[in-house]
Amino acid sequence: MSVYSKAKRHIIIVILSMPLIMWGAPMVASYFGLNPFGFMLPLMGLWLIMGGLGSFVLRCPNCGKSLFMRGWISTPWPEKVCSKCNTNLT
Repeated sequence: MSVYSKAKRHIIIVILSMPLIMWGAPMVASYFGLNPFGFMLPLMGLWLIMGGLGSFVLRCPNCGKSLFMRGWISTPWPEKVCSKCNTNLT
């Protein structure tokens, strides 16, 4: 499996899990009579940490540049070709 496909899978999982954490967990907590805000904030924090760490861990195997960085800007989709060393990441 290529680095690009791993990065693509990571970002799709992060994006698809967002509605589950933002709306699903509070709705289930409310159904059982629990405070939904007590569940939502830790889950959102965990989601941000997991998404951010995954974005930093996935790097170009040749030069080590993050697949999600374009210069100084972080983007929500990984590069297919490394902008630093022109390595094909697919």
